[in-house]
Amino acid sequence: MFETVGGERGLHLLNEGMTDADVIRYDVVSQADNKIVIVPPALSHGASFLLCIRGAECNKDIIQNPDKAIAATTRFFINMRAKPGELNANIFEFDDFNHVIGLLLNGRFDYAIMPSDFSEKAIFEQSGIEYIPLVKHELVHVINKKHAHLVDDLSASIAKQLALLDTE
Repeated sequence: MFETVGGERGLHLLNEGMTDADVIRYDVVSQADNKIVIVPPALSHGASFLLCIRGAECNKDIIQNPDKAIAATTRFFINMRAKPGELNANIFEFDDFNHVIGLLLNGRFDYAIMPSDFSEKAIFEQSGIEYIPLVKHELVHVINKKHAHLVDDLSASIAKQLALLDTE
């Protein structure tokens, strides 16, 4: 059975063993202190992007400017492999991807940082949003550690399916 849940809730359920797997996640979700196991190979690639509203200064230095406010999706610091004190900008975290985009488009924030698998590039461009990749990620299938004995078989199946996609 498949059920759609928010990002944070999905990770919590997976880590607690209440769900068995998550179809696709950034590779950084698997940590030494949790029960989440990556199943290679990567399904795709993505990045954490700095998004800048039309007319705003847009460069990587924005995240170090204490005068800038940035809306970000939850798990921002983990995705960026950063600690809260390492960035000087004022970061405001929100759980919902679409809410962060809305805050940017409605002028509540000039900047946002959020994950993308590059599929939203057209939306960013149509909306006049500049975007700069800050950290690149692999998008992977993950399972709860209790199913770690299945990693080799799952990896072989994923590799086979990806190879079929490459030949089409």
